[in-house]
Amino acid sequence: MTAITKSQATTAQLLSDIDTAIAVVQASGTRDEQLLQLRASLAGTKSEMDTAMGTASQLRERLERIKPASATSDEMEGIRNELKRFPQRA
Repeated sequence: MTAITKSQATTAQLLSDIDTAIAVVQASGTRDEQLLQLRASLAGTKSEMDTAMGTASQLRERLERIKPASATSDEMEGIRNELKRFPQRA
């Protein structure tokens, strides 16, 4: 299993857990403001993660189509710019 595949599996599980947490709060019928804020925050986080996963998939597809030796500088610069949008690990 590649690092990308492991990351996708972990992210998919996290997205599933977020969906479960949102559903639990909704099903509870709570009016507790903190839980409602948590639900909204989780929904926002899920949306951002979905967007990031889509972008990552698009980048991976672009990288698979491009052979580094034959890539134009514009193609490589475009990919670099897309990658800059993601936080760097320490």
